[in-house]
Parts: sequence; structure tokens; C-alpha cells
Amino acid sequence: MGTAIALALQVSGERLAIAARRIGRDPGEISIVAVSKGVEAQRIRQAYAAGIRLVGESRVQESIAKAEQLKDLDLEWHLVGHLQTNKVSQAVGHFALIHSVDSVRLLQAIAREAKRKGLRQRILLQVNLAQEAGKHGFALQEVAAATSEAANFANIALEGFMILAPYDPDPEKARPVFRSLKELRDRLAPALSTLSMGMTHDAQIAVEEGATLVRIGTGIFGQRT
Repeated sequence: MGTAIALALQVSGERLAIAARRIGRDPGEISIVAVSKGVEAQRIRQAYAAGIRLVGESRVQESIAKAEQLKDLDLEWHLVGHLQTNKVSQAVGHFALIHSVDSVRLLQAIAREAKRKGLRQRILLQVNLAQEAGKHGFALQEVAAATSEAANFANIALEGFMILAPYDPDPEKARPVFRSLKELRDRLAPALSTLSMGMTHDAQIAVEEGATLVRIGTGIFGQRT
């Protein structure tokens, strides 16, 4: 299984590198976040042996439990799923980067907890440009105010934006969404360097449109049961 994960990671990396070079980007600008929701600790250990250092989890408790089992590894844990405000105290400080800050209320709660713990929490603002029902994130007209709000907190380090493109079997359908997020960043806050965009099926399109972090789960670990 370790060999299978290593091979899958190699294939994913090569595909992203090809996509980057196709538009003149340095592949070194792009990092893979291995999304390990539902993946047992031993398989994450195998991914680490194959070169993974960034691990993305959707559930706070699941991540904390796995981190304890893997504390001998130099892993950086990212939260890529929705964060409920009642989990903020556990998430702040545990996750190096929270991708999914999707409301001012959550932003304020994270800032308070980071101040209480005496640390600076790195975050991304989640944007819902497609205004999909049931998906979290700031609407287009809310992003500027949220970005300004984040800048008010000394204990928050806003690094960029995250988006979940609407799923379509044709990954090209995600291109306008990714492009719009990059254009929004370039217009609103060009100093923010991180764009978390793309998953297994549309990661190459995301890279062509400016992603710096791509969230790959199935492409590394296979289908979840």
C-alpha cells in the first residue's frame, strides 16, 4: 500500500508540474495538501515517507487524534473543512493553516482564541463565488469587508483565499471559478500569496489558473470507504 501511495503521489505531482510549465509557472510554487479525511494514520505515515508534509483534515477531532499518533513526524496540519465556532478553541494552534474561515463571526472567534493562547493563527478566507446553496463562504460583495476585518486583528495572519468549485465531471467547468478568485485576489489584495484551489479531478486546471495549494485526497489515498 505504501508503494501505491508513493506512486499515486508521484503521478499527481508530475501532472501538476506539467500544468504549471504549460503556462510558464515554476512547479515549486505549488504545494499539495494531502486530504486525509477518513484515512487511517498508518497510510498518512506512508504518504509522509513518499514526501507529503501538508495534511488536510475536515474534522477537528479526527485531526487531533491522528496528530497524536503521528507526533514523531514533521507534518503541518491544515483544516480544509467547515469549522464550527464551538470547535475554535481546539482548532486554533493545532492547525498551522485554517483554509475555511467563512464568516466574520468565525473570524472574530478565531482572533479571540488566538489572542488568549498568545499565538498568531494563519488563515484563508473561504469564498463562495458561485453562490451555491449549502456551501459555506463569503459572497463576492462580502470579501473586501472580510479582508479588511481580518487586517484589524494582530493575532490573525491572513494569507489568501480558498474556494470549492462546483463539482462537474468536466474539470474545465471549474476554470472560470478559479480564474475569478485569482482576479479577485489580484484586484483586492495582491500581497496575499496563497490561493487554495482545486481537488483531485480539477487540480491541473486550478494550477493553470494560479493555485498555490491544491487539496488532493482520492488522487493520493484512493477512494474512501
